[in-house]
Amino acid sequence: MNTYTPAQRVSLAVDAERVRAGITRATLAGRLGWSLSRLQRRLAADPPFKVDELSAVAHAIGCPVSRFWQDVAAWPSSASTPRRTREGAQR
Repeated sequence: MNTYTPAQRVSLAVDAERVRAGITRATLAGRLGWSLSRLQRRLAADPPFKVDELSAVAHAIGCPVSRFWQDVAAWPSSASTPRRTREGAQR
């Protein structure tokens, strides 16, 4: 099972929004005034996006920044351990 950190999930959501908007990575980097390698590092979550960068990306793509979290919320939890009730039974 693949698990992703929250930062990786946001980065994947950003890239999915970019694709939906029909914008290449090179074009998005240019709109942001970034190098392509900087954008690619952020999309790999290494280092993760900062909040102000997400706002700039949303503006450059033409979508609300909340869209990046809508996709993330639909993903299953990255925790692979089942939750237990007080009695110790698995849910």
